[in-house]
Amino acid sequence: MPDRLDNEATEIHSYVRHAFQLLVTWLTFFGTANMVGIGWFVSVADSFEPWAVVLIGVFFVVQAAIGSVACTLARSMFVNSQERLHEIDMIQHDDVGHRARAPIGPLVYARVTWVITGAVASLGAVWLVLLART
Repeated sequence: MPDRLDNEATEIHSYVRHAFQLLVTWLTFFGTANMVGIGWFVSVADSFEPWAVVLIGVFFVVQAAIGSVACTLARSMFVNSQERLHEIDMIQHDDVGHRARAPIGPLVYARVTWVITGAVASLGAVWLVLLART
């Protein structure tokens, strides 16, 4: 059983690191796409029909909302993974006071996902302001 638990802990660590890397990569792409979109939107919004401008803005606002939900789900997954790692560690060490050490602590994951959520929400707010001005 210890081998199975060791394998499970290794897989959880690998999965969390991969999910975290994907989240940061997604934010990089998402932020870049939004900044390009905002620059384009500001420079050419007057040359489009009002319905098209609203459609483009609403698209980006919805994407920001979906991104915020994704960050919340990722944060929940990181917490659940840490709890499972703690359970595995408790079984292996049979020690109530012992805490498993993770390569990257759960607070790091939580703080970074909060920062990403704030960045995504602020992009959504910028789009809402741009929509209100059109």
